[in-house]
Amino acid sequence: RAGCLCFRSDLGRDLDRAIKLLPERQRQVFVLKEVSGFKQLEICDILGMPIGTVKSLMYRAVRRLQKELAAYHPQTAIEGVNNAL
Repeated sequence: RAGCLCFRSDLGRDLDRAIKLLPERQRQVFVLKEVSGFKQLEICDILGMPIGTVKSLMYRAVRRLQKELAAYHPQTAIEGVNNAL
């Protein structure tokens, strides 16, 4: 069980690092949605952006985080590469 705790600790550390590496606007949108729990329309109001921009930034942030954290779920990374081809 200690391995599980270590894995979670590593994942949390790596997730924090990956979020910090996101471009500013992607990070803002991701944190407002996934950490603070705001809805997309609320994020539009907070950041003064159109809904399409918020959706696009969120999509790009999630994709980038998936790539950064692919080592925690290698099968997903392989499927993602296959789907891109």
